[in-house]
Amino acid sequence: MKPMLSFALLCASACLTPAVRAAEDVAITPDVVYDHKFGLAMTLDVLKPKSANGAGIVFLVSGAWHSTWFPPESALSPTYPYSGWFDCRALFEKGFTVFIVRHGSGEKFLLPEIVEDVRRSVRFIRINANRFGVDPERLGALGASAGGHLAMMLATTADEGVPNPRNWDYYLRFSDRVAAAVAYFPPTDIRSWFQTGKWKEYEAFRFDPAQAGLFSPLLFVSAHSAPALLLHGDKDTGVPIEHSEKMLAEYQKHNVPCELLTIKGAGHGFNGFLCYVDQPEDQLQNSKRAREATVAWFEKQLAPRPKPAAPVPLNAPAAAPKGNVTSDYAVVDLSAGPAGPWPVSELPAAPPDLLNNDDWRTRKLLLRKIPAGTFKMGSPDNEAGRKEFTTGYHMDETCHTVTLTKPFYIGVFPVTQGQWALVMGSNPSWFKDNPKRPVESVSWNDIRGGTWPNGSPAAGTFIGRLNLGTSQSFDLPTEARWEYSCRAGTVRAFNDQTKNGGEGADCSEASLDALGWYESNAERSAHDVGGKQANAWGLYDMHGNVSQWCLDWYAPCSADDASDPTGPELAKRSGGRVLRGGYWSLPKAGCRSAARDCDTAPIDGADTHRYNVCGFRVVLNAGQ
Repeated sequence: MKPMLSFALLCASACLTPAVRAAEDVAITPDVVYDHKFGLAMTLDVLKPKSANGAGIVFLVSGAWHSTWFPPESALSPTYPYSGWFDCRALFEKGFTVFIVRHGSGEKFLLPEIVEDVRRSVRFIRINANRFGVDPERLGALGASAGGHLAMMLATTADEGVPNPRNWDYYLRFSDRVAAAVAYFPPTDIRSWFQTGKWKEYEAFRFDPAQAGLFSPLLFVSAHSAPALLLHGDKDTGVPIEHSEKMLAEYQKHNVPCELLTIKGAGHGFNGFLCYVDQPEDQLQNSKRAREATVAWFEKQLAPRPKPAAPVPLNAPAAAPKGNVTSDYAVVDLSAGPAGPWPVSELPAAPPDLLNNDDWRTRKLLLRKIPAGTFKMGSPDNEAGRKEFTTGYHMDETCHTVTLTKPFYIGVFPVTQGQWALVMGSNPSWFKDNPKRPVESVSWNDIRGGTWPNGSPAAGTFIGRLNLGTSQSFDLPTEARWEYSCRAGTVRAFNDQTKNGGEGADCSEASLDALGWYESNAERSAHDVGGKQANAWGLYDMHGNVSQWCLDWYAPCSADDASDPTGPELAKRSGGRVLRGGYWSLPKAGCRSAARDCDTAPIDGADTHRYNVCGFRVVLNAGQ
């Protein structure tokens, strides 16, 4: 794979000859800066047809992990040898907007940095989706050889973004996931190249060989990988077809759509990717097969998503006095489904079959009464993990005394996917294979909406519908209520009932392993609620699994004592809505009782960000 040859093999996957023939049919925005590194601008070109269909194709310009600039206008030419680019008119004819992405090249940057460039380009496109007129959930990745490798890295290792990532990197709050990938003759497992010495052919491979597995997409195929089309010649000696065959087998193991188009007798490039107009007939046929398969794959996988069904009209119960629940436990029976209503009853004690009867985590919403009281909110300076988390995430945990003057109820578990579906009639979660898992990928506005402080939940949200269907006043917890409930009388880093004496120490993995799902034990996934030890008040999943939305805007803690705090007004906030508890991919320090996190919403207060690490639990004011 010489740099220029491989680059040519990359850049021509859509050598097509439909009706789009003139520059006036496609709007070209060249050299859009998607990032900066070491003072250098990282750029992409945007080519948008007049009849744009809302889907976007991310062309990864990479040959031997070198990325070279060509005039974007040449993408409209059928004569590749004279244009220096490719003819992707059939993509435009079908309405696809094309993003021609260039990354830092191997002369200056190594593969780990190149992969990060590609990720950031997708995050940038998603952030600016409205500007470019594309649906952020209808992005596809396309590349060949090195570009095919990068496309498959996106298909298999992308993330959903995380709220408040380290160093306040705004890009990292957005997903780099694509909905489909097409990869021509891609290297999918580069580990062997470090054993055979092939790595020496590529300047970008001068990194630690022990990291080779991290950049081998074959090792990361999962049920959440993007559907992929692979195209490969069976006589390819540069990247043998086994790379694609093994990838296909892994996809099939996980029941993810994947197809392999084999070009018989073809080597690396197989003369089916280049756009030469004077190709021999057999090569023209290879080109035709490749281009038709590419466009058809994207048409199928990036088709417009059906609009969500309108919420089922809710049959509200007869009005009942609010705040009249007084027993130790409150139960909302959601069995009637989205039409409601959902009766509220009381229990004097926890159900004896709590963890053995799935209804308590799928069809009934169980809440525990929490007494009024006073506690130390925040953490002492010497708490293990505090410095690591507050420095890396810029979160403040100033210790202060808080008094909650009224009792309240809080969910024994985070709201699950089964419960959300019974209220809303849908399931937006990423990890949606089990109704006992916490619902995630829901924004503050999806859950509650409205305004806070001094505002009620919006109609049509989960809590808005729950209130209408029960004639009660449910809400999210304030940050103070959340931490008080989490601690349940403990003062250490975690709410371990057996180690609650003395401030400061005990931020060990052994302690957290028993209490929650986090980076070291979650295996990159959310888990069923109730799978770990409860705290002293019988609440589960207060540490890890999914981070939990609170009512408050984020602001640094005051050292002053507070009574029933509700957080700052919008004008005085310094971050988005507060998130507490940590999540499945966070280190242990971020899952402590005092650890604070937050989203970053626009200053207009539009809390619309959704992450597959964020869920919630509800509270209800208790009767006196």
